[in-house]
Amino acid sequence: MDKKVFIIAGVALLLLLTFAVFNKSRKPNYNWRESYKVKEKSPYGLHILKEVMNSYSTAGGIIDVDKKLEVLAIDSLQNLRNNNFVFIGQAIHFDSTAFDRLLAFVENGNTAFISSSSIPQDLMEQIYPQICYEYDWEDYETMTDTTVSVTLYHPQFPDSSEVNYYYGKEKKEYRWSYIYGDYFCDSIISLTELGLIDDTYVNFAKKEYGEGTFYLHTTPLAFTNYHMLDTMGLHYAENVFSHLDSGQIFWDETHKISAAVSRRKNRNYSGGGGNTANNKLISEGPLSYILSNKSLRAAWYTLLACAFFFLLFRTRRKQRVIPVLESNRNTSLDFISTIGSLYFMQNDHMKLTQQQGRLFLNYIRTHYDLPTQNLDDKFQERLVAKSNVSEEIISKILKLWSNLKDANFVSENSMVDFYKLLNQFYKNCK
Repeated sequence: MDKKVFIIAGVALLLLLTFAVFNKSRKPNYNWRESYKVKEKSPYGLHILKEVMNSYSTAGGIIDVDKKLEVLAIDSLQNLRNNNFVFIGQAIHFDSTAFDRLLAFVENGNTAFISSSSIPQDLMEQIYPQICYEYDWEDYETMTDTTVSVTLYHPQFPDSSEVNYYYGKEKKEYRWSYIYGDYFCDSIISLTELGLIDDTYVNFAKKEYGEGTFYLHTTPLAFTNYHMLDTMGLHYAENVFSHLDSGQIFWDETHKISAAVSRRKNRNYSGGGGNTANNKLISEGPLSYILSNKSLRAAWYTLLACAFFFLLFRTRRKQRVIPVLESNRNTSLDFISTIGSLYFMQNDHMKLTQQQGRLFLNYIRTHYDLPTQNLDDKFQERLVAKSNVSEEIISKILKLWSNLKDANFVSENSMVDFYKLLNQFYKNCK
């Protein structure tokens, strides 16, 4: 009798939980969690960004790094320079081995791009001396707002327009990070401003370190799928990542932690020394963080209860569960559909062609230091000499671009011809 009552109570609890979940909203429910994972096509994943960067990379594509950053070791790189380390997420945390390798990687003449809402204090104390501010570096400052405008503040992009960003489809209040203004001064080894939030707060800065450069960006939300589908958002991301060097891109997906954990780690670091903070972060772990939050704790206990009842009822089965085999799925088609919503699926061949042309001219300016205001015969001769690409290919590109850049209509055939010529150039240039 007692067993039946227990089973009935369990079934009733599961039914109530199921009703609550499915009755909460009848609208399509998207996962708005800030995952910053390249394999996720949710609004705040990075699937589109990595695919776009793969498309335009001319130095061997993107390489995923491991937990210890072994691929960044100097002996692994064979002293090669002009490579890039890229991290995008809420916050980043290294162990001592990975920390030392990243510093040596940048110091040797490479670039590290870190876009996060919080920055490790021990990293900043290493690369940023106390020259402008009387206190230790603590973390990024934050402000709360529904919408912010972001601009690039750099002579290379004088025509950079404002881009508006917000969190969630309903523009909820969000905690936006920025770099405290007192960390900038007139010293030549200080931080350099590259971008602003609301024309006031710095969200993008540059810091020289050894022979390399750290780029610090405080708005990782700007590079997620949701904002990359917007034309202005895509253009902003292109301008930001044009700061990267011409070498390989090493993509970090393994050192992500939440911004809340990172800020708590920084507070512990300030109060009790580096070793105490590191040990505390490692000892706490994900479960400690879940149990410290009321909502997450309730969800965790609900999950445990469901798992218990599942195991209880599953023991009564007499037949082994027959797995359902799903048919093979071509995920590349999903990506084509996503990117196609930008221009191609709208038959906007003109904008897509102009975007390719601007990227080509930006590549010429950054890699060969050639001005692109006048694409005359003298420019063509200098480009042939510097790029080692045949005069025939370059001449065709410049003539076709001259016809297409101000055109009111671009056919699909013209767009494809222009794309093929640019590919020939990227494959043969030095």
